[in-house]
Amino acid sequence: MPSERRNVYVPDLYGTLELATQVASSGEAVTQIIARAGHGKSTFLAAVSDALDETDTPFELIYLEPSLRTRVPVPQTGVSVLILDEGERLTRRNLLRLVRWTQSGGRLIVSSHQDLSSRLPQTEARTIRLEGISCAALLRLFLARLQWAGTDENHFQLTEDAADWLTEVS
Repeated sequence: MPSERRNVYVPDLYGTLELATQVASSGEAVTQIIARAGHGKSTFLAAVSDALDETDTPFELIYLEPSLRTRVPVPQTGVSVLILDEGERLTRRNLLRLVRWTQSGGRLIVSSHQDLSSRLPQTEARTIRLEGISCAALLRLFLARLQWAGTDENHFQLTEDAADWLTEVS
């Protein structure tokens, strides 16, 4: 659940904190973050949001719920960065309208399971592909979730072998 994500957020879980800071401060009009489900897109966008917060950059972060015709209004005056999680859910027309908005100085950062380049004709979009989670990061995440649940971490443990196996099969 997005409201609980903050409580289990592990900074730099995917080793992309520096990259998220670069994305937040870049001048790219359109940036797309591509990865499979569960491979850190939302966590990466949270890190970008944190970096924008630190520089007092006005932004809006929107998680796009599953729908046949998802639409997002063009941001109001004062929002300079629009971050969309699950951008592949946007209608083609809506995505093009948001890209046009960037021509007046706004920035669009979109996460997606698929490359949206074909839906962005004549637009230079920076593309970042995220890799999966490392064994060490999975162990840190497991510990953070145990602590969030208020469970004594000594009762439950994830061994390195088990973490390796999990990253291989999932």
